[in-house]
Amino acid sequence: MNTIATDSTAQADSLVQIDSATAHFPMADRMGFFSGSQWVNGDSTIHLVGMSGEPVPYRLSNDAIVTATLMLCLFLGAFVVCRSMQALGMQMKNFFRLRDRNEDFSLKSEGEVKDQLFIVLLESIVLGLLCFSFFSRLLSEHFTVLSPYVMLLANMGILLIYFAYKYGLLSLFNWTFFDANCRQTWLRSYNLVAFGKAIILLLLLMVILYFDLPSLVCIYIVLAIVAIAEMLVLYKTKQIFFCSVLGLIPTILYFCALELLPLFFLWEMLVATNEFLVK
Repeated sequence: MNTIATDSTAQADSLVQIDSATAHFPMADRMGFFSGSQWVNGDSTIHLVGMSGEPVPYRLSNDAIVTATLMLCLFLGAFVVCRSMQALGMQMKNFFRLRDRNEDFSLKSEGEVKDQLFIVLLESIVLGLLCFSFFSRLLSEHFTVLSPYVMLLANMGILLIYFAYKYGLLSLFNWTFFDANCRQTWLRSYNLVAFGKAIILLLLLMVILYFDLPSLVCIYIVLAIVAIAEMLVLYKTKQIFFCSVLGLIPTILYFCALELLPLFFLWEMLVATNEFLVK
């Protein structure tokens, strides 16, 4: 009997301790914070059983604005391709040979990818989304500090400034040293390469976002596409501007000064900006 009485006393003491803990911590009560409210009926309250889940991290593939932007870019790219199909086909067919003046004039008169502003905007949007996807994986532990739209706009703004500076620098240099016919021929070839690179990167971006490719594979593919595009620009620069036997050295100097060096500064600016924003 003494043992039973002792056990009953211990159980009563434990219940008193639980009730006092509940009094000190309202969230531990059955009704939680609203346990003493006159507006809450305990009999009709729905109690959820389970454990709280972790918040879902932000992903570009779940963003409706990003998806709509990609669909718009894809539609506009398809529209430009359909509108300039004949000119694009002839330019691609004759890309690896130097056209004469009559053939060049016929290409120009039939139509071509003249929407340079559209090409710049398309490249800025696609590369900005690729940079955002890359830095979101690289700096994932700091990525909840800032709104993703701020980072997207910052990346796209830097890319727009870069392309405006690059086209201005190319135009000034080419206008100083080369004649008008060579400048127009080179610019059309350059825009063709830039447009093709932007379309391929756009398709790759959609595969990356919606099929979750590994980061290392994505980096290798993007670098390969950019390297191929730069090699095509180098080839057309040698073919149009420096077609002599000794033209390889000035071609390399031209390419390093006006292509590789701005690209290096662009990467450094993107890395510094994203690290500054997330920390």
